[in-house]
Amino acid sequence: MMLFQFQTKIATRVSGIASLLYLACFLTACGGGGGSQLTQGPLASVSDIQVDRLSYSQISSFKILGTALSAGTALTLSADKCSSITVLSTSTDTEVKATCTVNGTGTLTFQAKNTSGISLLTKTLTVPEPQVTLVTNLGSMVVELNPTAAPATVSNFLQYVHDGFYANTVFHRVIANFVAQGGGYTAAGAEQAGVRAAIALESNKGLSNARGTIAMARASAANSATSQFYFNLIDNAFLDYASTASPGYAVFGKLTQGLSVMDAMGSSATGTRFGMADFPLVNIVLQSAAQTQ
Repeated sequence: MMLFQFQTKIATRVSGIASLLYLACFLTACGGGGGSQLTQGPLASVSDIQVDRLSYSQISSFKILGTALSAGTALTLSADKCSSITVLSTSTDTEVKATCTVNGTGTLTFQAKNTSGISLLTKTLTVPEPQVTLVTNLGSMVVELNPTAAPATVSNFLQYVHDGFYANTVFHRVIANFVAQGGGYTAAGAEQAGVRAAIALESNKGLSNARGTIAMARASAANSATSQFYFNLIDNAFLDYASTASPGYAVFGKLTQGLSVMDAMGSSATGTRFGMADFPLVNIVLQSAAQTQ
């Protein structure tokens, strides 16, 4: 009887020790590869990726929502059509805020991965074609630009727009049934200050000088366009690229609103003013130009 009790006590103690060893092994991940969530902390998760607005050539703000995001340090963020992604200091454990400069149009794929390179969430967004609203004393026009076909030309034009260069310039050359040209002179006939270096010609890109399109004006040298542009009042296919000897003029967008305003420009009376022919007798003023999409 005493022997049985002694054996029972030994078995009970062994069982208790085994339980303690099992618990210790569980807490320290004995015999396994890598630590448990208890030793590593909670794993990051992403439930959504949001963006306020996607605009070509502009900085867009993103929100990555989830848990255990550790102010962005536990995530690797990537996006095509973005020149850079910057995580902001205002990020929290449940919301990472980031910015990037959009450099393409169409489908943009934004992805969040954990530190092991495992994708937590991929979201597909759409970047619209950029649009610029031109406000004149004859009315407003909206130009949709084509950065896919003419990236350097669009970038150049948008830089002038963002700098406010075109504000209060005039359309200084208008020829009926041909073109309305602006972007270089003030209402007093002086050259607008702030003209940058000339850009490479992008005329052989499949875009034609059709009615309602916008193209870059230039001098006789192919790569001489700076700030001046023109609207095609009619189809002017003879201005298109023909050969290296006849490179034509670079189209980089088209009117989506305000064709009647363009036509009103084309019907303006002109003469010689400030030493320039075909100058409207009553100024056609480009009051402002702003990227609105």
